[in-house]
Amino acid sequence: MQDSEIQVALDVISEVKSLLAKRRHLFERFLLSPSMRLLIGLWAGFLTVVGFWLVFDPEGFVRLWFSSGWIWVVVGIVVVIGGGVLKLRAWHTLSPDESPVQSLFEAIGRPLLIVDGVGIVVFLVLHVWIMLQGAWWYLFPLWAIGVGFVYVMYGAFLSVSSLLAIGVWSMGGGILALFWVPQTLREVGVAFLFVFAFAYVGLFVFLEILARLRK
Repeated sequence: MQDSEIQVALDVISEVKSLLAKRRHLFERFLLSPSMRLLIGLWAGFLTVVGFWLVFDPEGFVRLWFSSGWIWVVVGIVVVIGGGVLKLRAWHTLSPDESPVQSLFEAIGRPLLIVDGVGIVVFLVLHVWIMLQGAWWYLFPLWAIGVGFVYVMYGAFLSVSSLLAIGVWSMGGGILALFWVPQTLREVGVAFLFVFAFAYVGLFVFLEILARLRK
């Protein structure tokens, strides 16, 4: 290989590294924005309440949440629309001259979105299969591993260590839950607290400390 070809290859590698560093810095700023920290804090609080509710009053949890299907609809709308608005608001502050939706999708990248789509299809197929088999207690490990996989993928692709840590934590918890399968609601609550709620509480505390250190 000639020196000119080696130099071209080195220039390409340097450009790729620069793009990756720029993308990592952009998403770190995104996570540290006030809107995203508020969203993560609210989500961590909600998950913690749900987890402790399952542990200490599982009958009351079932009685309320399954008293009407509209409760799930309302919560779903609040989570999806409220969370989406806060995320787009946070992203818009980073790219005020562009459409926040288009800019966010371009920053994430088409390959990652394709992998996301395939992962969702596989997750849904496994979800339906487990339910048809009547093995409901395996739904928690599936959710933990599925969510963890998404965070590992995003954390690795975007080089954001906090997302990667949550992903590894969730996948590890899901794998452990395959051996210690939570079958009662109290056991589900304990597993839910450790795998999901405490992970987001840790992320929220980490981002708050980091935001204050960078002021």
